Amino acid sequence: TDKGAPQRGAAREEEVAAGEEHVYALTTVAGSVHEVRVEQKGGNVEVQLKAGSLARRVDKREGWSGEEIVWWVAAEAGPARVSVRPAKQRAARYRLDLHPPRPAAASDRQRHEAEVALFGPQVLDAVESAARQFAALGLPDRQVLALTRLSILADIRGERARAQRAGEECVPVARSSGLDEELAKC
Repeated sequence: TDKGAPQRGAAREEEVAAGEEHVYALTTVAGSVHEVRVEQKGGNVEVQLKAGSLARRVDKREGWSGEEIVWWVAAEAGPARVSVRPAKQRAARYRLDLHPPRPAAASDRQRHEAEVALFGPQVLDAVESAARQFAALGLPDRQVLALTRLSILADIRGERARAQRAGEECVPVARSSGLDEELAKC
């Protein structure tokens, strides 16, 4: 459901039905810090951001309360999209608060670079490569560790198909190697 452009600095409460997604259109200011806070009010939600080449998915608060925070420094001015949907297949209430942009300080740019490095696609490629190398070396415990991390990181980036493939690859390796504790993490 297209919810249009939220007013900056004015919180908005909504309920999102199971299977539904609320999409908010934003305009970014180049070189500015942007922050969207989504307070969960009786349901677990996930928040996704797409701003230029930047893509993030946030679902750090399991349960029915707490805040999901999407924070970034815009590389360029232009459109961005924030979407909110239930993390589980049930309706969820939430409060969306879009903070006004502010000029990014040097520490903000450093934080942004660190977050991009942590969750960027190059990290996923490196972890996926490590999993293949561990498989070739006959090290199933390390392969399972790499696949588990790949699944988590891909899920955080919103790359669900890649996360699912890593999880599906992890299960038989852990099972056939008797790695019961690691199997639960796949």
